Amino acid sequence: SSAEGSNMYSIYKNTVRRHSGSLRYNEEYFSSTVNLSSTHPGLRCMIARSGNQVAGFAIVARHKKTTYYLHGGTDFSLRNLCPSDLLLHEAILWAQKNGSNCFNLMTSSDNQPSLVRYKEKWGAITRPHRTYTLKMKPALCTTFGIAEWMYNLLPGSVTG
Repeated sequence: SSAEGSNMYSIYKNTVRRHSGSLRYNEEYFSSTVNLSSTHPGLRCMIARSGNQVAGFAIVARHKKTTYYLHGGTDFSLRNLCPSDLLLHEAILWAQKNGSNCFNLMTSSDNQPSLVRYKEKWGAITRPHRTYTLKMKPALCTTFGIAEWMYNLLPGSVTG
């Protein structure tokens, strides 16, 4: 629902500001993601509550045999309840139940050592690599989709 997306965005925004980061997503993104998760079986948005208050959230997406941890956050005032641990555990169980053989916690920047340690606590393997952010228009997404399809036709390509 829109309210759940709004709650997720609020936690995300407060977390980013607390860590002096820059906002990459807006409230509409989170609301749209929640709405899409109600019809797309490979997308799951989870919320942990303490009474009527949202304590934390996690968003995961499954593609082929890999589940990706896209977003998560905790209301700072309720961090003692450890909602992130509960949500990540639930996300891993959901991934296993749905046939994933890999759970990808995604990249964290070097200037987030506590986040890196948190992911390592769950078994993540840290290694250096580069990531790039590219703003794309819908036509470019189609081009990338065609390129991925063609790549998967190549002998020896990993299709998951």
